[in-house]
Amino acid sequence: MIRSNIFSDEYKCKSIMETYDYGKDNLAVIHDVIEDYDSLEEEEQQKQILLHFEHIKRFLHLTDKQLLDKVLGDKINVREYEYIRKIPTYRDSTIELMIKHDIVGMTGKIDWTIDDIAEVFRTRKDDIMERLYLYTDEYYIEKKEERKRSIKIFKSLYEDAECDKEGNLKQSEALVNFINEYLESDKEYDCKVFFNDKPIVIYKSEIQKIKEISKKYRTNEKDGRRIVRLACLLLAWQKADQNQYYNHRDYAEYILERLLEYNPIVEVEGRSDSKAMIQDYKKLQDDKYFEKTLPGVAVPREIKPTMYYRMTFCVDRDNTENEEVALTITDFENIWEQIFVVAFGEFDVLEQPKEKDIKKGIIKSYDTRSKTGKVYIEDKGRDYPFSVNGRYKEGQEVKVFIIDSKKNKVQVLKKDNERVYMKYKAVKRCFSCGKMFYAKQMGDGTGKCDKCNRR
Repeated sequence: MIRSNIFSDEYKCKSIMETYDYGKDNLAVIHDVIEDYDSLEEEEQQKQILLHFEHIKRFLHLTDKQLLDKVLGDKINVREYEYIRKIPTYRDSTIELMIKHDIVGMTGKIDWTIDDIAEVFRTRKDDIMERLYLYTDEYYIEKKEERKRSIKIFKSLYEDAECDKEGNLKQSEALVNFINEYLESDKEYDCKVFFNDKPIVIYKSEIQKIKEISKKYRTNEKDGRRIVRLACLLLAWQKADQNQYYNHRDYAEYILERLLEYNPIVEVEGRSDSKAMIQDYKKLQDDKYFEKTLPGVAVPREIKPTMYYRMTFCVDRDNTENEEVALTITDFENIWEQIFVVAFGEFDVLEQPKEKDIKKGIIKSYDTRSKTGKVYIEDKGRDYPFSVNGRYKEGQEVKVFIIDSKKNKVQVLKKDNERVYMKYKAVKRCFSCGKMFYAKQMGDGTGKCDKCNRR
């Protein structure tokens, strides 16, 4: 299954390519894919390497000798090319996305234009088709005209300009042709960019509004957290949606389920909290932070219309002269957490504490009316105040999680698997395994997640 990330074409491609999947040297991968490798004669070992990594040979246009040299000499990382094996099983739309990524690379420019893209299609068609044959696994179809999947994908992206009998340019549904037609037209209609590699830019004025929302709604902690997270996510998606289009859009398609797939904001496991979220929207809407709109074109009753929305404080991308950038998002995971770090300096999530962080405590006193008391923690050698709804007796042994020792904040745990709010100050990507993780501090530290640090 492909990570269905929707914020950036560039990021989706990197997810497919597993760009962040570090670890395992080539020899380890060879042992994974070639059975009984060590027991084979050298000649048979080389034969098996050529067989298993032929996709790399085609991708990099190498000879057999060059491939063996690069693989056995660790001059390339074979794991970086494993995605090529999976691509043929993906949909045409995914292969189309990957070939766009390659074509952008073929321009050799960071600030490429659609003219640069068209030039690649005109002058390097053979290179593009070679890559498509690799992605569709049609290399082994002898006649090129029968490699229909590759031909279909190429034609969906680009067609040579043709004129009709009257000498008028024929209209084309191919993407590059459609974009050129849009750019030359003065009509207003939606037109997606060829390849979206733009980051999401959050401005200081928007951060101020997020802080304002936090102050307004954090009367009930669980509900308040959810509403502020939702506002962050909707703001980020509106900007990401705008990045996909040439024309100006001050609204975004409403696709919350897909947004939440990799950016969960609900605290309770196994629940969607959809009823509560409906109330969240209503609160944001009543206070004019959020507007939901119907499509401009009427649709039949039996057809479910596409819904749109806008965050009213979202800065117009064409009017940013007086705005100061607060955050540039290029890593499109843990979106609301990244915004929280800038807005509040930290964020908290409901997690089960590690065994080493749970301390043994003895109840010194507890008042059933005020639901407050004191607990003695042996490891610390002193009493801590606590507040919890329950029944406790003097001398009773309990498990305690220390939230903040300096501020005398602790939580008495009612059950073994109880979750508590853990505070973090950063979201980072582990340079060893490539996965995102929450960090207690902003600094570099080891740069590794807990799992990799234990190795």
